[in-house]
Amino acid sequence: MEEVDSIILISLREIGCDFDDDVKLKNLTPEEIYKAIFTLCKIIKQEIDVPEKSTLPAQMAQRFGAASSLVDCVKGLGFKGDLGYQTILYANNSELRGVLM
Repeated sequence: MEEVDSIILISLREIGCDFDDDVKLKNLTPEEIYKAIFTLCKIIKQEIDVPEKSTLPAQMAQRFGAASSLVDCVKGLGFKGDLGYQTILYANNSELRGVLM
């Protein structure tokens, strides 16, 4: 799976996600995960209704709301897997891999 994770990270860097070269998928912060999914949504469908900002708010209640809105956008694009705000805020490596692939 490490090879798959490397390919995902390379692809994310190519679309504008600024990750360190030595970062691993399992080490991404919630902010980095949010930005990656946000960027992917905008590339897939420019006019999709995603939150205005590509960063998570500092307040916990607003973080839940922003993550939930982004999840709704991903599902609106046709993602059929199990996905909730917790995937962004408390990522499980296999769930995150599934969403990003």
